[in-house]
Amino acid sequence: MTIDILAIGLSLTGDLVEAGLPGRFAAALPAAVAALLVLAIGSLRLRPAVQIYSLALMLTLLGDTVNVANRLAQATKIHDMPRSSPRPIR
Repeated sequence: MTIDILAIGLSLTGDLVEAGLPGRFAAALPAAVAALLVLAIGSLRLRPAVQIYSLALMLTLLGDTVNVANRLAQATKIHDMPRSSPRPIR
């Protein structure tokens, strides 16, 4: 369970960083669907401690993924030069 959740979190982080997207686009990536599947399979276990552990780990990792992606998006935004708009010649 832990390895599945870590693989999903690293995949989401890598995809967001590689595409240069902010964290709010994490739900649009295919790995986000896998996160729901892992939680659904974890809910089939009859041990509440495992369910709580997997949910806490998933929420922590997804929160960290969004924070990392947002920080990288802000860091690249600082270094962008403003685009000048061409003006028509009269």
